Amino acid sequence: MMRSFDRPFIVIGCHRSGTSWLSLAMHLAGIHMGVHRDHNEEAMHFLSLNQQAMSSAGCRWDSPCIPSASDWPIIHKRELIKIHFQEHQRRLHWWRAITGNTLWGWKDPRNTFTLPHWLSVFPQARVIHLVRSREEVVNSLLTREFKHGEVRSNVQQSEEEAAHLWEVYTAKAREYEVQLKGRYLEVDYNQLSSSHGDALNNFCGKDVKFQLQQTKRVKK
Repeated sequence: MMRSFDRPFIVIGCHRSGTSWLSLAMHLAGIHMGVHRDHNEEAMHFLSLNQQAMSSAGCRWDSPCIPSASDWPIIHKRELIKIHFQEHQRRLHWWRAITGNTLWGWKDPRNTFTLPHWLSVFPQARVIHLVRSREEVVNSLLTREFKHGEVRSNVQQSEEEAAHLWEVYTAKAREYEVQLKGRYLEVDYNQLSSSHGDALNNFCGKDVKFQLQQTKRVKK
């Protein structure tokens, strides 16, 4: 049964690149992105583990690094999956697992740097890298500073630092393409309504493009 859970979709990319929008669309399209998700569509358990590992390594989202093996809390893959699927439709998901039809994943920009660990847990994982233009990400980061409930950072107060953060995340995310080959897909935020949306559908096996079109106005 567990083999059905060995190929999650892991969404990576710089903060403010539209990964929340993509995660919501994937969930609505039938790819289970977690029962307990925060306002940024991040599965809370994977988010917490990413934060713990990065904190142990002495870094965080705005000054990222790749945590070492010793920085990670010990938790079995089976427990992660149980947490991810704990809800009223649990029986449905387990039935899909038995029949090999389970599609699931999670989103967190921190995955860009914690991915080596997650690939050791899920060696057959499929990775989606969402890219947005440097200018748009920088503008969004600077605007985020004034939004209630969002984290604060010096990155959000400096155009130069925001641009550097985009460069660091984008460069790191693109390093995985050679390693993952056909299990890596890079899509452009501004082309998801056209050819990149079609490529995303083929990669996921679901009509994510349609859900992106339906939700774009409320999740960017």
